[in-house]
Amino acid sequence: MKVNIRLQSLEIYSITKHNKIVIHAEWRQKAKILHLGVGAFLIFFLFLPKQACLQQYFGWSSGDLIEFTPDSQACGCTINYICNQSFGGNGYTFSPNGDLLLGTPNILELDPLSCFESTYFTPPAGSWIVDGLVTVDGNKFYSMQQIQNGDSLYEIDISAGTITNLGSTGYPMSNGDLCLYNGEVYYLTNTGVVNVNLINPQLSQLIISIPLSNYTSLTVSPWCNTLLSIKTFPGYSQIHLINLIDGTISVLCEVTEFTDDLISMVEFSNPAPCEIMLDLDCDNSNTVIEYSCLDIYGVHITDEDIRLFADDWLTEMTITIAAPIPDAPDEVLVMTGSIPNIDEDGSGTSMITLSNVGGATLQDFKDALQLIVYKNLSNNPTAGIRTIEVQFTTESGAMSNIAEYYIDVEDLGHIQVDLGPDTEICDGTTLTLDAGNPGATYSWSTGDATQTITVDQSG
Repeated sequence: MKVNIRLQSLEIYSITKHNKIVIHAEWRQKAKILHLGVGAFLIFFLFLPKQACLQQYFGWSSGDLIEFTPDSQACGCTINYICNQSFGGNGYTFSPNGDLLLGTPNILELDPLSCFESTYFTPPAGSWIVDGLVTVDGNKFYSMQQIQNGDSLYEIDISAGTITNLGSTGYPMSNGDLCLYNGEVYYLTNTGVVNVNLINPQLSQLIISIPLSNYTSLTVSPWCNTLLSIKTFPGYSQIHLINLIDGTISVLCEVTEFTDDLISMVEFSNPAPCEIMLDLDCDNSNTVIEYSCLDIYGVHITDEDIRLFADDWLTEMTITIAAPIPDAPDEVLVMTGSIPNIDEDGSGTSMITLSNVGGATLQDFKDALQLIVYKNLSNNPTAGIRTIEVQFTTESGAMSNIAEYYIDVEDLGHIQVDLGPDTEICDGTTLTLDAGNPGATYSWSTGDATQTITVDQSG
């Protein structure tokens, strides 16, 4: 085998059945280079390039094959444009061996580094329009024909060279995709997510009933009970997280172009990844919030971008001001509203407990968190950082990590104000009150904000 090494671009090229595979610099550490003689090298890859795709996500965006990488906290993503693949297709999938495949209606194998295409399977003669493509074992593939029979499931048997209509699922496919999750097949309709029965499609079930119009892709995420999907808007797309427990949807990131057909080898993980996680400030933009005695309504104990992944429905969540609490019992948590199906206990103390009394979703618990504020009722607040700790328990008995949020209590000091002795005035007369301390900020009970005010009645 002839091997060329191009140090200028930090890429390794080697001859394969597709004539050339590009191994990028970050994969060089995964290879051993043996000297066979002067100027001769033999490269042994610890795993093939397509196996390196195991934790990668690929997709198609405005004529290019892209590599999509979600960040570990589920609050953003990185898009890398790999190569031009302008033809696109009506369904992408991986085989269990790591072959990136594309339905056209032929099934093509696509080199994920160069976009080189080769034929993987040619269907029997006749019209066949692929819409969504998935496989469980690498031999039998499944697809939906949206245009001709929107709810019919087709089986493509590679070894037999046949395509068989298995029948109707009863749920017309939207502009979506098929994906493999925990060994079972799922797809999108305009009204939710369908779990496909491959033996008898008529027994397929709509497991989540939520509006999903303009969603165009579906694949497994790295997080518990969560699928990734793409929602399209004029001129851009958003990658969304869809929770399979209760249908909660949140935005992972935004892509500036039309994007479609997300796919990953993670789909073959069985069981699928299931990390239970709680993060009160996903992008770490505001993990410390300032509090002073001027914050009469308190300050929130989370940021807006809460991330919550669970293995089951939530039963309980505790929110606590962690010890030490220097101004106890005057440091309290207050629930400023209510959420249906969630019972609250402990408002006005240092710990609040939220309980699911029936049907509360993950989003409900996140909404409830954003209704809780911290207050310090002490006349002389002790300056310093306070730690808010939040943890939840699920119906399975699993407990989340303890998520933290920080409040910086400020000591604004004390200003001496002398308005003079109590004074009685006659009807029709006025009294001028002077708070002194020029340059300070003033807030009178009358609503005035000046150093002096003139009054004509008690108050």
